Amino acid sequence: MKTLFVTSGFPDGFTADFFVQLCQYLPKAGRFVMVASDFSAHEKSARYLAKYLQDFGKGGIYFSQSALVDFSVSPKEAVSLLKEADIVWLSGGPTLTQIRHIKEYGLIDALQKRDGVTVGTSAGSINMAKQVLLARDPDDGIDQMCQYEGIGLVDFSIEPHFADAERTRMPDIQEAMRYATRDFYGLYDGSFIVESQGKRTFFGPYRQLNP
Repeated sequence: MKTLFVTSGFPDGFTADFFVQLCQYLPKAGRFVMVASDFSAHEKSARYLAKYLQDFGKGGIYFSQSALVDFSVSPKEAVSLLKEADIVWLSGGPTLTQIRHIKEYGLIDALQKRDGVTVGTSAGSINMAKQVLLARDPDDGIDQMCQYEGIGLVDFSIEPHFADAERTRMPDIQEAMRYATRDFYGLYDGSFIVESQGKRTFFGPYRQLNP
C-alpha cells in the first residue's frame, strides 16, 4: 500500500500526531532512505539523516537499515535503495536543486511505483506534486513564480512554513494563486497531510489558497 505524508517541517521535533499516524503504516525495524535536497552536500545531508533517526528513536521508531541518496551513490544504486525502502524521506532544502537532481538520477519512476511510506518535508513536499506551483522566494533561489512537473505523487501543491510565508511573502503567494489549477494549501509547521487509498486527511492548521 502506498501512503504519502506531506509535511511543512517540525522545528520543535516530530509531533505526537505524526508518530501515531506513521506507526500505522510502518513495519517494525523497517528500512529508511533519505533523498537529499542537494546531492552535492553529502556531509550536511548525513547530519540531517542522523538527526532524523535520533528524532524517530525518541518516539520509539527504529530502523534496521538507513541510507542516503545523493552523489555518494550511483543512479542504479539509488533506484535499488528506493525500491527496497519501507519509508522514503524527501528532504527539505533548495527546492529547484532537489527536483533537478532527482530527474538527473532518473528517480521519478521508482518513486511513483514504490509501495510503502513516502514522507516529504518542505522542499520535498513541494516536489511531490504532479504539477508544482512555486511562488517567488528569493531566499530559496526562486526569482520568479514558476510551474514544472514534479515527482507526481500527489495532485495538489503546498506552500510550507506558512506562518512565515503569509507574513513576509503573501503578495508573491497571491500571484501564484492566480495560476492554481489544482488544490493549493498553505501548510504550517507541525501540520501535515496524509494521503492513502484515495483519502486525504489533514492534521493541524492549514489554509486553502484557492477556491
